[in-house]
Amino acid sequence: MEYANIVWTNCTNAQLKEIEDLQLSAARVITGGIRGTSHNIIYEECKWETTYARRERKILCVYYKMIHNETAEYLTNLLPLTKKSTTDHNLRNKYDRKIPITRTSLYSNSFIPTATRKWNTLSDTVKQCGSLSEFKLKIKSNLGKIPKFFLKGNRRLQLTFSQLRMKCSPLKSHLANMHIIEDMTCDCGNGNETMEHYFASCTMYDHLRNRLQPYITLVNNNFDLLINGTSEFDEATNQRIFEAVSFYIENSKRFYN
Repeated sequence: MEYANIVWTNCTNAQLKEIEDLQLSAARVITGGIRGTSHNIIYEECKWETTYARRERKILCVYYKMIHNETAEYLTNLLPLTKKSTTDHNLRNKYDRKIPITRTSLYSNSFIPTATRKWNTLSDTVKQCGSLSEFKLKIKSNLGKIPKFFLKGNRRLQLTFSQLRMKCSPLKSHLANMHIIEDMTCDCGNGNETMEHYFASCTMYDHLRNRLQPYITLVNNNFDLLINGTSEFDEATNQRIFEAVSFYIENSKRFYN
């Protein structure tokens, strides 16, 4: 899907969007996200970068290798001069490289002009990294890691948790906020079917709530923490919370029979 993407990155925006949409389709399958869910929320759920971000990082890595003679000589020879090599003045942006003069959009969006513009946006500290591995680390996106307890339970349960976190679950408040339905009244008739109502007060599940209630109290009625966990608790505590929530979800049969 992305082979040699630093070369064809100057294709049309419509073509680039097709590639991004393909990745989003895969992300929806993995997370259970439905159409209308924010792309940023889906990517945050699975800790993925956009294809745009990955291309930009690859472009910069190749450019770094060209500067440090880690590519073929004919590629290094394509590099524009640095600004400090064209003047005796001590310039503030002396490590920037001169952007080639371009007369067509095709050339302007090709590798060298594009990479040069991106290179010039980096700080001098990043530009002067002593190794490629250090450079990669400096420009790496801080995506974080998926907590281990997210991966507990069966696939069906994992998808339910994921949909609750992304606020695209079958709960009526989520569907109403996504303009899929209009009425968010819970079937119990005692309020809107929000996540708080489902976990804490829906009368249809009173018989299941004894096991869950101590953990609702533990997170101080913060229902986002109930399904996300928190770094304030150790992994064992987060795991116990997830087990209690899992038991509640599965036995309520609200999301599947």
